[in-house]
Amino acid sequence: MADYLYTRASTNETKQDLKAQLQLAVKYNIKPECIFSEFGSGKNTNRKEYNRLLETVVEQDSIISRDITRLSRSLKDILELINIVKEKKLRLVLDSMNFTLDCRGEWSILEEICILTFGLVGEIQRTTISTDTKEKLAYKRDVEGVVLGAPVLTKERLLLKKPEIYELYGLYKSKTITFKSFCGALQVSRNTGYSYIHIIETN
Repeated sequence: MADYLYTRASTNETKQDLKAQLQLAVKYNIKPECIFSEFGSGKNTNRKEYNRLLETVVEQDSIISRDITRLSRSLKDILELINIVKEKKLRLVLDSMNFTLDCRGEWSILEEICILTFGLVGEIQRTTISTDTKEKLAYKRDVEGVVLGAPVLTKERLLLKKPEIYELYGLYKSKTITFKSFCGALQVSRNTGYSYIHIIETN
């Protein structure tokens, strides 16, 4: 019988949130080797640490997480998680929700309904955020005329980015240096090197 902690943040930019979740390890006295942490989207179940956790737990173990959205934001995946918890006879603890689904013995169907409700709310939140973001981007593009995405790399921007490029391009064109040396001096890949040359020669 062991307790495992799962923590997740969407991106590296939310490291502070991940640190806050890791405080649960102290609260539940969880050993470092029983902590599974990662960055990734909650709608994606192809998460290395999440899948490793589900493969690790055995009967009578506990999975502890801050809330259901850390485990998944998809109702379908939450259903699959509930089935795993029931089949393996596990305990699932959602700390911030003050909720426990304990399938190590007899369990109540009301508990399952509660966790599905949490999952549905999480999925609605994800969909709402995604829709709002798309609408705001569309408004900025169509109404405000804002150009979205990375700016087009022009000769001027390339020169600002790589001030030495024209000198290196001249050496390359005069066959003083090889293309490999040209890319090496700029510290770029071959594909990027070709793109730079294309920009210089066509803009």
